[in-house]
Amino acid sequence: MEITLKEKSEKIFKIVEQIRNIKKNIIADYLILGSMLKEVRDKKLYSSYGSHIKNFDDFIIEVDLKRRSAYNAIEIFERFGESLKGKDVENLNYTKLVALLPVAKDNIEEWIDKANLLPTSALNDEIREAKGKISSDVCQHPEEDQEYFTKCKVCGNWRKASKIK
Repeated sequence: MEITLKEKSEKIFKIVEQIRNIKKNIIADYLILGSMLKEVRDKKLYSSYGSHIKNFDDFIIEVDLKRRSAYNAIEIFERFGESLKGKDVENLNYTKLVALLPVAKDNIEEWIDKANLLPTSALNDEIREAKGKISSDVCQHPEEDQEYFTKCKVCGNWRKASKIK
């Protein structure tokens, strides 16, 4: 049975709405995760989970989280949790929040707005500038400052190239 143009249109708009809701829920869920992990760490609740759990890092392994992801979740909750409550964060994602961690210290609301409004490449340029580096859109990319990499066809690893042929 062929689907009509009207049905396709209705379907895609429903799907886009669902995607937007899911994205909002991902940020909310990530903040909840950060809150829970912070509580486990700060109150040393992990010590009651089992005798084999000696510290918070053991607990992270036990619940099958990567160490960096767990600590990022805690830091994102601590840094941005209050500021994100009730905010429309349609274009905000985990990657952008992690990227903000080194720079969003005092002006958190401003950084959250930038992360929500700017495309990732423009946000990365803002972050570079905040770190005192030149943004990619202004850089002249001088040849002597370029690094080249090659990919091994056998194992797939990337290696820094000694010379470009």
